[in-house]
Amino acid sequence: MIEKSCLYVNQLKQLEQLSLNNSALQKAKDEAQFVAGLIKDFDKSFADLGTTYQKSCTSF
Repeated sequence: MIEKSCLYVNQLKQLEQLSLNNSALQKAKDEAQFVAGLIKDFDKSFADLGTTYQKSCTSF
């Protein structure tokens, strides 16, 4: 479960970076904010499991 979560969060981080790179577009700004919220929620989920993204996802 953690491995799949790590892969998903890694993809979200890539999407966030792509959106930030295109932040001249309003839709990209909105997408970056939305994705940042999803990443924050995943960080909370990792905390609920007693771990962190940094501890659990370094090998993926």
